[in-house]
Amino acid sequence: MSPISRRAFFTGTTRAALGMAATSNAWVLQGCGGSGTNWGSLAAQLDGQLLLPSNPLYPATGLSENTVSAAIRPAAIALCANARDVQTCVVWAQDNGMPLVAQSGAHSYGGYSTTRGLLISVRPINAVRFDPQNEIATIGSGMQLGTLYDTLFSQGFFVPAGRCTSVGIAGFVLGGGFGFETRRFGVTCDLMMETEIVTADGRLLVCNEAQNADLFWACRGGGGGNFGINTSFTMRALPIVATTYGKVVWSFDDVEAVWTELQTIAITAPDAMGMRNGIARSRTSVGASSTDTVSALFIYFGPEDEARDILAPALNAAPPTEITIATGSIADATGFVAEESSPNGFLAKSAYAEVPFPAAGISAILDLFSRWPASSRAGVFDLHTVGGVSNTISRTATAYVHRGAQACFEYEADWFDDATPQQIEESIAWVEALGDAVRPYFNGEAYQNFIDPTLIDWQQAYYAENFARLVEVKRTHDPGNVFHFPQSIPVEA
Repeated sequence: MSPISRRAFFTGTTRAALGMAATSNAWVLQGCGGSGTNWGSLAAQLDGQLLLPSNPLYPATGLSENTVSAAIRPAAIALCANARDVQTCVVWAQDNGMPLVAQSGAHSYGGYSTTRGLLISVRPINAVRFDPQNEIATIGSGMQLGTLYDTLFSQGFFVPAGRCTSVGIAGFVLGGGFGFETRRFGVTCDLMMETEIVTADGRLLVCNEAQNADLFWACRGGGGGNFGINTSFTMRALPIVATTYGKVVWSFDDVEAVWTELQTIAITAPDAMGMRNGIARSRTSVGASSTDTVSALFIYFGPEDEARDILAPALNAAPPTEITIATGSIADATGFVAEESSPNGFLAKSAYAEVPFPAAGISAILDLFSRWPASSRAGVFDLHTVGGVSNTISRTATAYVHRGAQACFEYEADWFDDATPQQIEESIAWVEALGDAVRPYFNGEAYQNFIDPTLIDWQQAYYAENFARLVEVKRTHDPGNVFHFPQSIPVEA
């Protein structure tokens, strides 16, 4: 499948702003059955509910986190109650010539978890079966991270994952899944012991090291929506541990001195330290004065005095305007760093690095922030710590290839809901220019869970040397390319 051009995304974004379909989702514009589709035949076979546009529940269901795809609305939404419903939907859609797509948390950055065909929602498949004796959790693929945390915390255990509570476990773990605990415990897919997946032929396959091992390998970092629809994940759970956690904020006037220290701390700190360091500018309306900060959010698996020692170079670089450092369990820490999100239009990009930026790289970042457009809602440059335990695993042992990196950078531009096409393009041009300026300091790879419709060489960036094997798995289990989107694994390299 050919990559999407940057200009195609610009054009599609503009159309989305005008209430039309985004070019990046052109694949969903295939024939969708129309009024002659026998939806009743599908509804009668489901234990769950089939929502048509006339249903009062339909308007608020299945919406994507990125409103660039807000105009893409399904012909019907199947709220699957169990794996059997998913099997039924996959077979029915093919028998009726209906495009299909799965959705868990609806956080696909590219809007790829929506369609004009049949949206197969696994959100109702959200139970957790926990075996405390063996420390194993079997998680329904519709489970959101916040609910998963609360469920396991009540049992005295946790599964390391991300900070955004509304993200679905399926997309998160299938793309690898990193967070504040990654250095200490590995990426989330490293804790996966087994998964069940409905493949294009309608079978429900159990995948682990002994059964369907090729598909199990691919489901640990190969990205969501590529090989079928996962219905459950069996994960190794970890006992709750003690932590130090906190947040430090500095004035934007001190960004250069502080960021120089923060990036070095993040990349060279012990594996017990997980961080999200950010440079951000935001405003409440077009042309309004902005709120500008540089900040550090962290969880440290150790005592407070050690955490303060690690942070000391940044704390000494400039006086913070806000500082909170506390001790408690991982449950307390997870609640502190948790992020709530709401739908809005944005373009986010990502890249990995092994070493801190040189002075020239920091200057390039600050130069772009000085030219952040007055029409933009937010401009963000974040550093997420990775590496540690996750880097003790071979790059080819799982489909998640980004072993060796010490940081994953995410940079993003958001625009207002009523932004004009020109204002949207101003935000997009800014984040693209930021990416161009700092590209020399990255290693050429990008995070598949921050899927980027404008990324040209996405095959190499997301999967590197694992791409060819992923194509083989795709050809074996989905030879007809039933599960596809602009950046899905193809059946031919």
